Amino acid sequence: MVTDILCVSGASGFIGRHFLRTLEGRSVARVRYLSRNGDIPGRRGARDEVVDGDMRDEIALERWLAAGSIVVNLAFDRTASSAENVASAAALARVCNRAHVRRLVHLSTAAVVGQNNDDWIDEFSICRPSTVYEKTKMQIEQVLAESMPDVELVVVRPTAVFGPGGKNLLKLARENATQSSVLRYMRACFHGRRAMNLVSVQNVAAALCHLAFERTANHRDVFIVTDDEITANNYHDVEHVLQSAFGHREYFLPVLTLPTYVQNTVLRASGKSPRNPRRRYRCDKLLHTGFAKPCEFGQALAEYASYLAGQWYSQGRITG
Repeated sequence: MVTDILCVSGASGFIGRHFLRTLEGRSVARVRYLSRNGDIPGRRGARDEVVDGDMRDEIALERWLAAGSIVVNLAFDRTASSAENVASAAALARVCNRAHVRRLVHLSTAAVVGQNNDDWIDEFSICRPSTVYEKTKMQIEQVLAESMPDVELVVVRPTAVFGPGGKNLLKLARENATQSSVLRYMRACFHGRRAMNLVSVQNVAAALCHLAFERTANHRDVFIVTDDEITANNYHDVEHVLQSAFGHREYFLPVLTLPTYVQNTVLRASGKSPRNPRRRYRCDKLLHTGFAKPCEFGQALAEYASYLAGQWYSQGRITG
């Protein structure tokens, strides 16, 4: 599918910046960006347009959107309240209707599944959001689905996205940089081979680009993006990659895995809600659309681990 105009919000964010790099190989006549500061670092070309405005400002949204365009919504304000983020989604839906846009590709999260503790999660799994973040993301999906009868809606649910500029794996990297082998060993025993549900940001950006331009089977569709089919996507193996990047040796003793009930007891005692440590996500539905992941999980993880170690040894801190 080729469109004259692609309208993008959230392009200056973590996933947005990678999305723009992926977009470079696509045939798009013009890209229009919505930005609160009037600029998009790394935007494509001189013919593209930046519209100054906020997601809650319907006048700005009307200036931004064009009839027949494809909209990619990557915006989510973590400093705003749940009500404000839901209101922004409702405003976007109203203006999409009035502007007669062709398709809205909305970035959500696989975390909306919440307290569903099945071992495998797909797009048809029951969502039981429990945290404020999960409930807000689910409400936004529902508002968009219920408010745009004539607009194609594609909801993209990535799992834990990692890569340069992101936040996932920073805590584990900092622990490898600063903590003793005894503490790291004890933590490895606690987590064992708990599923990490990681996905490379390059694969998420490519999936967003694919779903913006490729026709889907349904007028309303949801797609999970994950690298969970890779068996090494677990705490033990991921930590091993980080250990190697930071120059650590193997643990002197074999890592002993605690029983799940012990893990859950510790999590409850610390005030955290336990989740199924074996829970993984499927992305078969996305792959069946013809999408091919551009980035292999092991290579992406090793490159990012080296990137984080480089930050530590050159700057004395890890920022992602």
